[in-house]
Amino acid sequence: MKNKENVKRMQVGNKQYIDDIPVLYHMYSAYRQCVMNTTRSIHLPFIRFTAVLACILVLVSTSLIGQNCKKMYKSKLAPDSKFILCEYNYSVERLADGNYVYKRYFPETKQITEFITFKGKSLKIKDGLYYKAWDDGTIVTKGSYSNGVKTGQWTENVYNLGKYQSGIKTGTWKTYTKDNRLEVESNYVNGKLNGKQVYYDSLSNVIKENMFKLGELVNTAEDTTSYRIAEEMPRFQGCEDLALDPKELNSCAQRKLLQYIYSHLRYPREARRLNVEGTALIKFVVDKDGSLIDIKVLSGVCQAIQERSLELIQQMPKWRPGYQDGKPVKVQYTLPIVYRLK
Repeated sequence: MKNKENVKRMQVGNKQYIDDIPVLYHMYSAYRQCVMNTTRSIHLPFIRFTAVLACILVLVSTSLIGQNCKKMYKSKLAPDSKFILCEYNYSVERLADGNYVYKRYFPETKQITEFITFKGKSLKIKDGLYYKAWDDGTIVTKGSYSNGVKTGQWTENVYNLGKYQSGIKTGTWKTYTKDNRLEVESNYVNGKLNGKQVYYDSLSNVIKENMFKLGELVNTAEDTTSYRIAEEMPRFQGCEDLALDPKELNSCAQRKLLQYIYSHLRYPREARRLNVEGTALIKFVVDKDGSLIDIKVLSGVCQAIQERSLELIQQMPKWRPGYQDGKPVKVQYTLPIVYRLK
């Protein structure tokens, strides 16, 4: 630490860590920040001493978390690689070839939910394997980067399959349902929809065809006996009596939903203690009567956040249902909930 200019640092999110001694630096940073925050306005010596003692406990806790993390995720360590940083729900490894890998976990099952390969210790340029997964291990997105650019075969948003060339979508892309049935087939030129785009029903019959010319829709034909989404999507209630156009009504419903979430959301104590942040993703169905059913947490960050998110949705009041041809219908909905420590 004597010569700050010569100390090599690495960036992880908005935090810096000394290469090769990240745990020591992280412990020191946590202690220093704690002391600054707790003693800034304290003038009584005994109270200052008590505050510093509390910060020493934070220091010890930080050290234990790092040590426990390495034990937890040792089986996930790549051959001939070493931990550069290890926290409760993520780690950074240096590989034998000199590249670095960032891994995010669902801690309770040790399931890797995000895997990013970087070129160099700055952790800025993606280079190599990349994937994201739900908490149950279902791959959401998977592919490869070359010097920061997507390349080769990619799976995106679970069910989209196609190729990138120099970071641009090219050729035929296919979208599949959960039971591996082809649902949409599209063609791309230079990253733009071009030519025929075809939608299929559960019997593989064509129900809709779009014709594109370099991103511009030039023609469409649809069999209206089958629908992919509702004409009118479900929304959180609270704006129905206001004289608003459909766009304003949806914006109002989104604001009401956010107000409800963050006025009822309680940060899990265990997640706060372990400094765990992230975004939980919850999928559910809005039934014909507006009740929320088939609730599932796709990505829960950790068990405490997963349970709290599930509880929040289960206790949520009924929504206004989605409508198709003037009749209420069941509609699937996906909702992100952001957990941030202040």
